[in-house]
Amino acid sequence: MIDATSADGLYRFTMLFQHQPLQDEARKSILKDFESVGNEAEILDLPKDMLVEFISSDALCAPETTIFAVLVKWVEHDVQNR
Repeated sequence: MIDATSADGLYRFTMLFQHQPLQDEARKSILKDFESVGNEAEILDLPKDMLVEFISSDALCAPETTIFAVLVKWVEHDVQNR
């Protein structure tokens, strides 16, 4: 089972090795449990394009306040480069 602590790292790993079925499962897990994933430190290192992909998805299951909080945390993590 993919959980919040491993979902985004696994997603990036599957993109690197182009393992589509596992990538799809990791993506579903991220979108389904975005509130928990957003609390993980790994989310702060996501590339902008990947974060935009997640928050733009119609399948994202999170209130707007959570999405906004994750975005603020992500930007503040590396203000110079974002």
